[in-house]
Amino acid sequence: MAQAEYFFDTDPRVGNGTALPSFTANDTVDLTSNISAAGLSIGIHQLFIRYKDAAGKWGIYEGREFEVVDCQFRW
Repeated sequence: MAQAEYFFDTDPRVGNGTALPSFTANDTVDLTSNISAAGLSIGIHQLFIRYKDAAGKWGIYEGREFEVVDCQFRW
C-alpha cells in the first residue's frame, strides 16, 4: 500500500509530514481528505503533498498556495 503526507510552508523532510489516509496506489491518485489549517496565521501559505510508492520510494512534493483570512480559506 502506498502512503502520502502533507506539510505547510516548510519541508520537515521525507517521512516527517502529517500522514494522509491510506489509498490504493495507481498512476493517478484521487484523494479526498480534510486537512486542518489550525494554528496557521492569517496570510499566504503553501500546502505541499508527496506520495510514497509500494516500493518505498518517495516522490517529489507538489504544492498549492492558499490564503488564510479570518480562519477561512481562499484558493
